[in-house]
Amino acid sequence: VKPVKVCSMLSPIAQLFDEKLTTEDRSPVHLFGSIAVLPPKLEFWVQLTVLLSVQIVFSALFAVVVYKSVVSRREAEPLSYLVGFGFVIPLALYVPFHLLE
Repeated sequence: VKPVKVCSMLSPIAQLFDEKLTTEDRSPVHLFGSIAVLPPKLEFWVQLTVLLSVQIVFSALFAVVVYKSVVSRREAEPLSYLVGFGFVIPLALYVPFHLLE
């Protein structure tokens, strides 16, 4: 399998998600019989923050496109439908999966 080339802008984001958080290497902070309290894993919270930030940026961009091309035009124009159903909805469905790969 060939490695997928990531554009230079997304390379730092891709490096953050190299850690798949599948190994449990934390030591318990406190034990309650057979139940252990583990400290938070910093990598998880960094990944979550980055993912939410990227989602917020893309949502804002989609919102601007939808507002300018669909909402601000009060009449139903073919261009509004074309932008909404031909551009915004397919990109909104495709971009998150592409970013996660």
